[in-house]
Amino acid sequence: MMRSTAKGGLRRVSATALFSSFLALTVALPAAAAYEAAAPEPLRSAKKLRAQGITARGDAVVLGWREGGKPDRLWMSLSRDGGETYQKGSGKLRRFGLVGLAGRGLSLSVCGPRSERSFWAVTAYRSRTDRYAGESDVLLTRRGLDRPASNAVQLFITSPSAKRQVRDADVACVGDHHLAIAWLEKKDGRTRARLAIRRLTDAGRSESVRKINLGPAMMNGGIAVAATPDAIHVVWTKKDKGHLRYERFRVKSKKKSRFERGLARGLAWSDVEHPVLTARGRKVAVAYSDAGALKLRLSGDAGASFGTAERLADGTSQKQSRARSISLSGTRLVVEAIDRSGGGRVPARFESTDLGSSWTGLVFGNDGVRLGALEKVSYGESRLKEVLHDDGSRVDTLRARYEGP
Repeated sequence: MMRSTAKGGLRRVSATALFSSFLALTVALPAAAAYEAAAPEPLRSAKKLRAQGITARGDAVVLGWREGGKPDRLWMSLSRDGGETYQKGSGKLRRFGLVGLAGRGLSLSVCGPRSERSFWAVTAYRSRTDRYAGESDVLLTRRGLDRPASNAVQLFITSPSAKRQVRDADVACVGDHHLAIAWLEKKDGRTRARLAIRRLTDAGRSESVRKINLGPAMMNGGIAVAATPDAIHVVWTKKDKGHLRYERFRVKSKKKSRFERGLARGLAWSDVEHPVLTARGRKVAVAYSDAGALKLRLSGDAGASFGTAERLADGTSQKQSRARSISLSGTRLVVEAIDRSGGGRVPARFESTDLGSSWTGLVFGNDGVRLGALEKVSYGESRLKEVLHDDGSRVDTLRARYEGP
């Protein structure tokens, strides 16, 4: 069990291996690499600034944030050198604006055919017209990595004319051939978890394949999607006492956009909220709040089975420890979270280099959210990219941090 220490403190604990297949796998792996971490670099200061998301692939790192205004705005920035710089030639922060709503979040992913690789973002967009006041929809934004300022494309995944409310939109690349978009939707008095699958074309665009009603959901419970070239994984909170539901879609044909639905199960059964999800190869990891405690479950067989829940941090229903991001590469697993074990809101990173057999917890001094994404270098090596914000009395500061070679 992980417990809070003073800010800046380091703690390490040993946990029981989740199951024997993980133990057999780790024996043959090389020793964990030494990581050289840069100090967090200040990027921007603004009122009511909040870090929202980060993704990394190769030398491309894309991060997103929200800042106050009338109306509030969502922004993205791009680094092409692994997170070392986010500036234009003039030294100013490279920013790209998105339509969005404060508190509804932003999810990012980088994918597409190599010649047309793009970064994709989904947001929950709320109409501000009198006719559709209070309604919201899922908005997909695409920008090319080579010319992000000049080729933005925005597309409604849900119809802006329908009477609905949406929350917690999330996006994942299914290899370089499809996108998976998940969200929670309330319409006609019922709340459902929804999934949209879109095919990526050679021209860097996307075409609708199918939309799927996953089933009942809790509007404030959360939903997350992750994918590999062979499967789509989704978790969400059902309305029945906060039940955490998992479902998998196998890719049957990339060329014909055929997906097989069939594997579904419950992962936790009461007072569950805020799941985050990651997948790499046949490994799947999900972190979530369970009656306020931060827990994690791992699968080594593409979701066919999951190990027992590992408790990373304590909490209560009123003061929940909550995962804000999760990332997996090789045998390295990183969970960025808000740790409420000691009653306060403490940003913390929980990290394992042996697929959950042991964990290191690091507590930070910043007052705000941290998010992380692992960039795969090789099977045994990865580098962590982070975005965080510091809450200030008048303005907040956005910062980025990266691990170099």
